[in-house]
Amino acid sequence: MEIKKILAIRNDRFGEFLLIIPALRALKKTYPQAAITLAVDRYLEHLAAAIDVVDEVIIWEKRKHSFIEIFKFAGFLRKSKYNVAIIFNSTKDSHLLTFLAAIPIRIGYNRKWPFLLTRRLVDKKHLGDKHEVEYNIQLISSFIPEIQEHNHAITVSESARKSLRQKLKTPIDKSTIVVHPWTSDPIKQWSPDNFRKLVQQLCSDSTRKIVVIGSNVSEEKQFIFEGISVNVINMINKTDLLELAVILKDCGLLISCDSGPVHLAASVNTKVISIFRNDIPGKTANRWRPWGQGHIVIEKKSLSLITVEDVLKEVYKVIPRN
Repeated sequence: MEIKKILAIRNDRFGEFLLIIPALRALKKTYPQAAITLAVDRYLEHLAAAIDVVDEVIIWEKRKHSFIEIFKFAGFLRKSKYNVAIIFNSTKDSHLLTFLAAIPIRIGYNRKWPFLLTRRLVDKKHLGDKHEVEYNIQLISSFIPEIQEHNHAITVSESARKSLRQKLKTPIDKSTIVVHPWTSDPIKQWSPDNFRKLVQQLCSDSTRKIVVIGSNVSEEKQFIFEGISVNVINMINKTDLLELAVILKDCGLLISCDSGPVHLAASVNTKVISIFRNDIPGKTANRWRPWGQGHIVIEKKSLSLITVEDVLKEVYKVIPRN
């Protein structure tokens, strides 16, 4: 079969989504003539379009769909005559969708109605013995020879830079440190009070700017960063993902728990200090560390064992005191 059109589905959180980019590049290297369509949740639409090997982006929201919705969307996909569908995050809806769309080769994990797939891989991600990027490459290796592909860069657009400029009154540069104090999974959360102490210490040691970022953060949680210093720039809930990519590209360092911005910073080639616990195999740095060279992981059995001083020590290796 000649491979002309490939559908890739990853419609969950944006950190996980970014880690399929090397797999997409491996697909493009193997089938350079094939068009790759990426199905993502609506909030990821513009970020997905910033991936150079993606030819088209369509919306497949992360929610439970009715059978009528699935049937109608399957009809839309059937008209596009995809040769291959790769489901990177298993859901019954996506498996049924690609089956009803009559896509000949349907690749995914052996879970959540796997009988609807034509090629299935046992899901061992919970073991955490590989990086998520490597798991994604492994998934497509049943379809193509396993390729050593590491590039997960995205392109920061000038329109995103212009949009951010209107929101960010003070320019940032490589001396700027960005702090992301939250994570969607409470198990991965280093104490917000520790983050406040860290920001206070960074401000007392220098006059550099500290940008605090986050999305869907309540005013109550934001309040802990109020009144620290005029050098603290609050960009919480103020950017979309492409504008956030600009901030991360222009700064010198991101400090964060295991979260989406870690992977976004790595994808724009900015150094990351990431804070992990190592007592739950599927949630360790071995699987979720920032992908690429030069990043720093601070990892202990309990997040409570990681001190502000531990983090400061690593910060000053990247950006010395001034």
